[in-house]
Amino acid sequence: MKRERIFLFLIVVLWMLIETSARMLAEEPKLTPQTLDRLAEPYVDGGIVQAMSVGVIDGARTWTRHYGKLGKDNSMPPTDQTVYEIGSITKVFTGVLLADAVVQKRLSLDDPLSKVLPELGKQNPELAERITLLNLSTHTSALPRLPGNWIPKDFNDPYADYNRSQLDQFLAGYRLLHTPGKYREYSNLGVGLLGDILVRKSELEYEALVRQTIFEPLKMSDSHCLANAAADVAPPHNVANAPDHQWSFNVLAPCGAIRSNTADMLKFAQACLVPPDSDLGKAIDLGWKQHLPADKSAFAMGLGWHIARDGETRWHNGQTGGYHTMLMVNRKLNAAVIVMCNTATEKIDAVAEQAIQTIAGMKVEPMSVPKTVKVSTDAMNALAGNYRLSPLVTISVRVDDDVLRVRLTGQPELPVYPSSETNWEYRAVKATLVFELDDSGKAKSLTLHQNGMKLPAPRISP
Repeated sequence: MKRERIFLFLIVVLWMLIETSARMLAEEPKLTPQTLDRLAEPYVDGGIVQAMSVGVIDGARTWTRHYGKLGKDNSMPPTDQTVYEIGSITKVFTGVLLADAVVQKRLSLDDPLSKVLPELGKQNPELAERITLLNLSTHTSALPRLPGNWIPKDFNDPYADYNRSQLDQFLAGYRLLHTPGKYREYSNLGVGLLGDILVRKSELEYEALVRQTIFEPLKMSDSHCLANAAADVAPPHNVANAPDHQWSFNVLAPCGAIRSNTADMLKFAQACLVPPDSDLGKAIDLGWKQHLPADKSAFAMGLGWHIARDGETRWHNGQTGGYHTMLMVNRKLNAAVIVMCNTATEKIDAVAEQAIQTIAGMKVEPMSVPKTVKVSTDAMNALAGNYRLSPLVTISVRVDDDVLRVRLTGQPELPVYPSSETNWEYRAVKATLVFELDDSGKAKSLTLHQNGMKLPAPRISP
């Protein structure tokens, strides 16, 4: 009898061990820091981004990873507190602000502009009576991407000087080209106008409104819309990874002004996964819901959110002159990923997408960085010069700090990387330059290979 009891006890213990092991295996995260490193590091190693921060929510696990250094002359790595401009992800926050006004019964999604802007209703009734607040949030307003009287004084800070007076003037005179609600046309103007309506109704500045409604309740203490407000702002870089400029906003702040970091954005993502039991939670839920179905050319939409083809993942990315960010949130997976970098390149969207796919159990392959060869400074100097691509377009090639840099007329300067002494590849875009040398070893022409075309350009100087 004693032996039987011992035997039964051992069976129970063994069964418990097996069950515990099975549960641990079932709960083993598919996305680990090491897996994320494989996905993210090639973007830094390949010179595509300067610095990158990634935040992950995977069930009960929340963690971050950081890559690169903040600048050529700044060897500090990014941290959870490093602040980036999040650009158009601001539109999701503006969507929550609209939803909050609806929850509070101050506004309705179906309110036309004529109701909330009665003066505009008198000046331009055709526009004001046909466009609703929902149209503005879902990019179906028939308003253009940017107002026609948007003429920046400084393209390094293009939204800084566009004010409410100019906005009102444009709206008063604009004639719709098609019916609101009929077509999707991504509009910074539309969401900027939506946010400005909320600002006028609240009698608060956008910064104060988003802080009071979202940042403070979620304890997003480092998030703001104020230029030069934080010492922890990562220095901006353009697509060529050259130093660039921070952006500031005026009346169009609701379309792209927010700055934040991984710590704060993870708080926002968690609130989107499990909304708090409050009016803010109700607003987040209302913004999360699908308000516009997908069509052949565009994703379904919530309020500000794009809804992926899986019907579950909400996402938005954002880019300013020196930053790019991507946020993806999936309630079914109980997962979210935020990727932030201080280089203006949308290529990092793939890191967020592959991270979410990995959490979902899909197999993904990290980006491969083309191998480069070592080319001497003398050989690079032999390629430097100006090449005529067309009567109006010149390709300028120069050597800077042992990097070959190329600029086409009217475009930013970009680095290229050698696969041989005469073949040089872009990484910011899909294109290759092939140089032809004369008998002395100096380049006499180049050919630009892009989009299946071969475009020759003879050297014209020096």
